[in-house]
Amino acid sequence: MIKTSKYIPYVIIYDKSLGGNSKKQIEHYSEENEVELIEVEENYLNNLLKRNNVKIIGIVDESLSNAILNNK
Repeated sequence: MIKTSKYIPYVIIYDKSLGGNSKKQIEHYSEENEVELIEVEENYLNNLLKRNNVKIIGIVDESLSNAILNNK
């Protein structure tokens, strides 16, 4: 999970199908670490990354994070 990452992400992107408890944990984590949250439609991350069961990703690259936030 993102809590165990070496780096604090600038942006966290999560799928609408993320479970309620996980969503609460991510919201709490984002408040503690001042991380921007972005919710995307169901299966968007799966289709984007061409992998199964991807519910959440953290962006640790500052320039990519800025580009995402400027175009959301």
